Amino acid sequence: MTPKTCKRAGALGAVALGAFLVAQFTVFAPAETPYSRGAALVEEHGCMSCHVGGTANPSLHAEVLGETVPPLTGCELGADDFASWVLDGGTPALLASARWQKTTGARALRMPSFSGHLSRKDAEDIRAWAQISDRAEGRPGLNAENPLARAEALAQAWGCFACHGELGQGGIRNPGALTAEIPALVGDDFEHLTDGADPEVVAEWIREGVSERFLSGNPLAPVGRFFMA
Repeated sequence: MTPKTCKRAGALGAVALGAFLVAQFTVFAPAETPYSRGAALVEEHGCMSCHVGGTANPSLHAEVLGETVPPLTGCELGADDFASWVLDGGTPALLASARWQKTTGARALRMPSFSGHLSRKDAEDIRAWAQISDRAEGRPGLNAENPLARAEALAQAWGCFACHGELGQGGIRNPGALTAEIPALVGDDFEHLTDGADPEVVAEWIREGVSERFLSGNPLAPVGRFFMA
């Protein structure tokens, strides 16, 4: 092999490697949702070690009544208050209260400030996870008048959430798939796979498990068929 040929081969190899790396982080990367990002953050920061619900939080002072750590799922705090608790360890009003500081400081467990580790956007994602995770309780029935509620009931009845994640938010691993995850029923992947949520394409995916309509005219159709097989 001549030096010129070696250089050309090296350049082609570099281009191929670059294309592969770009594909790994774009085409082959699973799309994220606030729910999936929140789930990852909750796991990474150990939130459920304390916020699983019913965790005792006694006080060192007898005059302070016993208490438990509030559960994370089903939290009814608004977005601002929730972010304040996550980032600052309490709301501005509570943090300014000397009495609250005294009683809280005496407890065995105190909410830490995560402002040095998490952003406001992270807090919003955790809140999205907490709210969606709570949907398993009190789900609407099949006779609900609201179309969205009825759709949720149908998806639950047919087991859609078992594979596509709670409320179709994704995050379920699927080794061997193009992105190594089952796609969510929301977000960029869903829009891409259904031609912008086209009802006919969605119906084809549901009825057939594949979508020739989606693949038609796609130069990567052979790759798609391989992963859909």
